[in-house]
Amino acid sequence: MEEYAALSHSYPGEEARVRYGLLLLESGQTEKATQLFQESLLRAKRAPKYYRKKEQKWLKLAQQNIT
Repeated sequence: MEEYAALSHSYPGEEARVRYGLLLLESGQTEKATQLFQESLLRAKRAPKYYRKKEQKWLKLAQQNIT
């Protein structure tokens, strides 16, 4: 968990944040997971279209797992 927490701030793209969010969901930390998913979606909303297209898989997972 510590590794994903560190990567969620520095990894380029949404994969690390979404994977960390999924791990948090599995451990019962739904509020924190939802916050990460919403952060990913907000970052994508502010990003250029090419970024959203590149990160589509991870953004879809984030959207599906918002509780």
